[in-house]
Amino acid sequence: MATMTLKTIVQCKCGKDMFPFQFDNKYQKIGYKCSDTACGAEMECSFDEVKVEEGERIHYFWLNDDGQMTWKCCCHGYCDFDVEWFMDDWQDKVDRFINLACALEKYPEEIDSDIERQEEHLAELKERLQELDEEQKLQLAEDMGIEIEDDYYMAFWNDFMERICALEIDSWEEFMMGVDDAIWQLEEFEEQ
Repeated sequence: MATMTLKTIVQCKCGKDMFPFQFDNKYQKIGYKCSDTACGAEMECSFDEVKVEEGERIHYFWLNDDGQMTWKCCCHGYCDFDVEWFMDDWQDKVDRFINLACALEKYPEEIDSDIERQEEHLAELKERLQELDEEQKLQLAEDMGIEIEDDYYMAFWNDFMERICALEIDSWEEFMMGVDDAIWQLEEFEEQ
């Protein structure tokens, strides 16, 4: 039975995410490896060193000290697996997490569905924000903790994907409720 949740990623010295690639329940050790194949750095930690503290954010998936994993996938819902499954063909699963927010093989129709869903959601977001001027849009992103690098709307999409993979939200609708709430607060502040 699980007694603690372990960090699913740690930061590599190269700046990329390191994912678990070795798991030793008997000796309470976990090995992390850099997701960047060009780096390939490895690090071993005790369970206590990488224990998730209360209120700390979970990235990508839950990993318990009994070796059970759970993540929320946009295509497949909640998925439960053991860590041995994740270690098999590790790099491929890590790449899928980073690029597709899903470690499972996707059928072509699922990928098409993902693209269609993304386009629909981004259209909804653009429609919702069309009343805001550029300054208000930037303020909204800042209020929601969304960092804008290039594409404004894709930054919102990436934040949604990160939150759903971190099990913080269950749906696009829940994300949009947060957007609506942030817009309402922004408008209230400007009226004062």
